[in-house]
Amino acid sequence: MEGLVKLDKLHLLVIVDNESDGLSQPCGAADPSAKATERAAMYQSEVSHNVLDVRTGRAGCLDFQKVAFAGHGLSVLLTAEVDGKSRTLLFDGGPSPGLFRHNVEALGVDVADIEAAVLSHWHIDHSVGLIEAASMISEARAAAAAAAADASGSSDSAAGGGTAASDAAGGASAAPVIFDLHPKRPQRRGLQFPNGEVVPFNNEPELQQLQQPGIEEPELQQLQQPGIEVQLHEQGHCLLDGAFYVSGGIPRNTSYEAGNPMHASQWEPDGAWQADELVADERYLAARVKGRGTVVLSACSHAGIVNVMRDVQAKTGQAPYAVFGGFHLSPKDTAARIQPTVADIVAMQPQLVVAGHCTGWQAKAALAAALKERYMPSFVGARFSFPAAPDA
Repeated sequence: MEGLVKLDKLHLLVIVDNESDGLSQPCGAADPSAKATERAAMYQSEVSHNVLDVRTGRAGCLDFQKVAFAGHGLSVLLTAEVDGKSRTLLFDGGPSPGLFRHNVEALGVDVADIEAAVLSHWHIDHSVGLIEAASMISEARAAAAAAAADASGSSDSAAGGGTAASDAAGGASAAPVIFDLHPKRPQRRGLQFPNGEVVPFNNEPELQQLQQPGIEEPELQQLQQPGIEVQLHEQGHCLLDGAFYVSGGIPRNTSYEAGNPMHASQWEPDGAWQADELVADERYLAARVKGRGTVVLSACSHAGIVNVMRDVQAKTGQAPYAVFGGFHLSPKDTAARIQPTVADIVAMQPQLVVAGHCTGWQAKAALAAALKERYMPSFVGARFSFPAAPDA
């Protein structure tokens, strides 16, 4: 993780996840009322955030008609604070454009702040929402550039002389928003039964502009919209001046994290389906907080969450400080992995584990029993803050 800087604070906002729960209290390790020396992070639910808005006059009532919806998928907004600057990154987009847009608006996210988006892996419950993310970001940047041009009132801007007006016309400011994707993109993925029968998922989002005017289906819209720059990366690298690290391929070292049976991919339109149990394009995201350690996000953990954690440990010399995401222990064929996974997570002693998306209730129950106050589930609308250690 060469080049990864130490942050003053890291914020996480869950835009899409499988569960919604705005009333339950946080675990001890994320309890904001605990002493700073006793907590690993601070948690705020969507409801508690909205209650604060009412109490401070930013909202007139606790409006349950304007709340985020749960859905099978994952999308997390991360904001890093370092040296007086904020850097904002979107990790995955969830399963549908409509869900992403609704939740972004319900949670009050300003998409104009997003400087990069990372797709963990090509699965439609993570990738398809990025279509709407690209559209919303492009629209927001164009609007901001147009507003800046109007405010400047300069003759150069009015004439489109290469400043805000030209940026507005192009729909972007000077620096494009990076959409960071793995280069090995399948046409679509699905499940393949032993008899050869295939249950396909949606098509994956297109990388480039489609020369098909009038297409309305969101799955066929482009990712590379004005102000968006698609970059393809197979190896590990840092983003946003070292605020975040995106992994390359994840080494498979444990004996029990052996991929996902029945997973299959179609690599060309109308091509043959091929077994794809490893989903080898999955990548994790990491950030490092001063005096704490590495916070790692693993969207689905097709490589195994223990393999992810061990790769972080191998690269940094320390086990992760906090682990967040989907652990893919919900399917029947992964049930035997729950206990060894929990045992190995406990052995690495993370200060906080937040499991959501595809983890499954049985694995969540086992993690809660083993980790106690260092574990809690992930919920849509949840906010976590990881400040630097008091003595950092």
